[in-house]
This record gives sequence, C-alpha cells and structure tokens, in this order.
Amino acid sequence: MAKVFPFKSIVPNQAYIGKVSTRSINTYTKKQLKKKHDNPLSFVHVVQPDYNEDDYTSANTPERFTKVRNKFQEFFDNGYFVQEQNPVIYVYQQRFNDRSYTGIIAGASAKDYENGIIKKHEDTLEKREEIFTEYLNICGFNAEPVLLAHPSHDGLKEIIRKTIENKPNIYLQSSDGTLHNLWKIDDESIIANIQVCFEEIPSIYIADGHHRSASSHRLYKQTGEDFILSYFISENEVDIYDFNRVVKNLNGLEKDQFLEKLSDNFTIKRENRTLEKPVKKGDFSIYIDNEFYTLSFKKDYTTFPTQKQLDAQILTDYILSPILGIHNLKNDDNIDFISGKHGLTTLKKSIDSGNFRLGVCLFPVSYEELTKIADNQLSMPPKSTWIEPKLRTGLTIYKFNSK
Repeated sequence: MAKVFPFKSIVPNQAYIGKVSTRSINTYTKKQLKKKHDNPLSFVHVVQPDYNEDDYTSANTPERFTKVRNKFQEFFDNGYFVQEQNPVIYVYQQRFNDRSYTGIIAGASAKDYENGIIKKHEDTLEKREEIFTEYLNICGFNAEPVLLAHPSHDGLKEIIRKTIENKPNIYLQSSDGTLHNLWKIDDESIIANIQVCFEEIPSIYIADGHHRSASSHRLYKQTGEDFILSYFISENEVDIYDFNRVVKNLNGLEKDQFLEKLSDNFTIKRENRTLEKPVKKGDFSIYIDNEFYTLSFKKDYTTFPTQKQLDAQILTDYILSPILGIHNLKNDDNIDFISGKHGLTTLKKSIDSGNFRLGVCLFPVSYEELTKIADNQLSMPPKSTWIEPKLRTGLTIYKFNSK
C-alpha cells in the first residue's frame, strides 16, 4: 500500500519556462554548461550560483548550499517561478518522435522507503547520502524528482487518460526537441482517487535516483519531513537500455593474450560486420583494435545465485576483475561507462580516438531482473542500467513544509 502526497509545487512561470528549466547539470559538457551560464535565467545559476564570481565556493559545502538557497529565492522573487496556492498532483508527459512517457508527479513517502514498499536495486554511498541530506536541509527545496516505477493500474491509467484530454497547464519544448507537458490536478476528489489507486499498489521500485531517495529518507529521520519528490510511472512505460563499458588498458596484456584468457570462460567469434549489440543474455560484444568479437558465456548462468546471473556481474566476475584487474567499478580510473541509448557510435569513437583500448557492450537488463533483485534485497553492480525517461531540473520544485 503505497502513499502519495499532493504538494504546493513551485514551477517556472510559463513566460520564462523555455529559459529556466534545464537538464540535470551532470549531463552537460563543460562547453555546454558555459553556454547555459550565458543565459541569466537558466536554473544552472541556482545550482552553480557563483560560477562567474571571484568568491567561488567549494562544491558540497554549507557555503555553496547557502548560495544555492539564496539564488533560488532571488529567482522566485524575480517572478521566474510561481507557487501553487493549493496542494496539487501533476500528470507529466515527455514526448520525442514516436516515444512518450506519461506518469504522476507527487510526493512519495519516506516511511514507504523505510518499510520496504519503495524498493531499491542499487547500493548507495553513505558519504553522498550525507552530502545531499545537508544540501536539502540548507537549501530547503528539492528540484529534481526521483523516478519510481510501479505495476500498471487500470484506475490510475483512466485518471491519466482523462486528464491529458485537456490542454496542459505548463508546456515546454526543450532544445533537443522533446515536448514536456504538465497537467495540474487540484480537484480534491481526483487526488483522493489517485491516492486510493496507489494504496492498491503493493510495491514501488526506484528506477533512477537511489541517492536522492536515501537522502530524503535521512532528512525525514532528522526533521520528520515525510516527502520524496517523485515521478511515478507504470512499469510498461519505462525503457531500460544497456550501460556499456570502455577500458583504457588491458592490464599489461597484449590483445592475443587477452583473448586467450577470455577463451577460458567464453566462446569467441570474430565478426566481419560492424559493431553490433549482443542479441541475447549471456553474450557480449567487444571492440578492440578495429576488430569486433562476440563473446558467449560457456557456463549455465541460470544455476547461479540471482545476483550472479546479471550480465554486468558476469562481466565483472569473469573479465574485469580477474583479467583486467578492475575490482571496484566506482573508483577505478581504468574504466568508464557509456549509455547504449543512442547505439554504439559513441563507444566506437571512444576506442578509435585512442582514449580507450577496449569497448564492451552488454545485453540490457530486463525489468523483471531489476524487480527480482529489488524484491530479494540485493543490488546490481554500479552502472548496470540506463533508464529513461530522464527528468529535467527545476520543472517541479518541492519547498519543504509546503504540503
């Protein structure tokens, strides 16, 4: 029985929305970020309030967080944002070409996170939790929802269907061509119906935002603020892409030596066609020295414990750790990660440029694997999934104690 809360959301003034809302700041290159800072209304000025100032504060410090809070208040006072007078829930839809995502923006319960109704599939770093909890506590607002997936619910689908028949209250076409539409639900009876629907949903799964969820729970334990800003989306609306690996060096091995070691646990096939993604679980595509190979795992992974059946775990246990000496994916400089959302062009360029020696493409994790890991209170290796949709920052904002 999951809980959802309406809230007095702060949203961009429609007159400024095209200039205010941004992607998550971590997704921008340095060049893109500099260009964003040329726009005085961009939300990046809130996240990096002293980017162009002489008294530049260190990241993740109380001094920086205080400046973030003050800059956000300045944006609000200037009319770039407005606050709802009454608690609302939003239907939010992203549309790009022939793909769309539609779900509910509302508050999730930190108590549900605590008691296991909201389930996770990744471990979090305590230090990052502490930093973001302090950020929330000092700034006093949260500007980026976590992505929560849930089983499909007919009643909820019907409420969403009827809502989007109307003109959206807030709309934006971002620079990449994606359409963002928000429909406001402030009718108390409809909000109550939405809450009843979620009470009939036994489990919610964190798709993206494990550290933000954990930090909001920490804040709840400190202050009693039972609220996690969230985007709830049906499981059949979520897209899970491969999250691939690129490796700088072969741990002192020549290519032939590396391939020979691979042959202990994998059947290796040299491919003459261009680099392509693996077609089934247990297969890996690798790219090295302008050559493309398909690896097929020789062992019956279905006999392994649940966590060990994951392709990302097989890669770690049989290639990255024993052959390449990469034991900690979170902090080893010899490895990096590339989303497979846009194909393998970026991965191939990374190898061809000489910045990396080896590229490995994985078969994507299934939603069933994700929920099985979460249900069994296990965790996936870091960077096992690239999940869409990705949400914008500063589109819906929760100011604490504003439910």
